[in-house]
Amino acid sequence: MATKYTPSQMAKTADFGSVKSVQNKFSKAYIPTFVKQFTLHYAPVKRTLTQTIMLAETTLADSKIIAVRHNPKLEESMKVQIGEDTYSIEDISIDETNEYITYDFVTISKVKKGGA
Repeated sequence: MATKYTPSQMAKTADFGSVKSVQNKFSKAYIPTFVKQFTLHYAPVKRTLTQTIMLAETTLADSKIIAVRHNPKLEESMKVQIGEDTYSIEDISIDETNEYITYDFVTISKVKKGGA
């Protein structure tokens, strides 16, 4: 059975795009900057206790999962910006059911800033 979300569950938005070096007009230095390509509504996905324990000592321990309506433009090489935080896409689990409305589960990890 496919997962269904109500519009109220999909109330949050995330920007999807890439990070490119953009020249600062004052200092002329190149600064990595998030460049938005599109915005999608999403619902946060809760992990079970078992899932949390299984991920405890892995690289995905600090990751989170969001559900978005299926979008063929999504790619694992993209970055996701939610508020002021930028995330890398670790995995995209595409819903391949034959439903009219399908959702992709996107696993994201926060990008650590230099020196963190």
